[in-house]
Amino acid sequence: MPQRVLVVDDEECLAQALSQYLECVGYLVKVCRSAREARRVVDWGERGFDLALVDQQLGTESGDLLVRYLLDTIPAIRIALMSGMPMEPEQLPACDPERLVFLQKPFRPADVAQCLKNLSETQPGK
Repeated sequence: MPQRVLVVDDEECLAQALSQYLECVGYLVKVCRSAREARRVVDWGERGFDLALVDQQLGTESGDLLVRYLLDTIPAIRIALMSGMPMEPEQLPACDPERLVFLQKPFRPADVAQCLKNLSETQPGK
């Protein structure tokens, strides 16, 4: 069964490019353009996401807060937090490091696919 990926990025071109690429390599993708929209999707019961790609800066919202919400609401989700600004591991929201990784922009599509593959092969808490 294909894995479900939540893509949250306020840059429409990037979000759509990621969605198209991930669908081509076999993922089921839901795109949200803001943290608010992503929270609404999850709050309305769509919690079957295996993975998420979340931009650090979502307009005036911080990706950190959305990451924390997703980790708390969807226990098995694994997340790649994306940003064009470098981040040190201690800057990531505190959680199991197998559930959250940093993905530096710009990246190649193959980098995203490898990142998601690596995340999907981890088992949180082990």
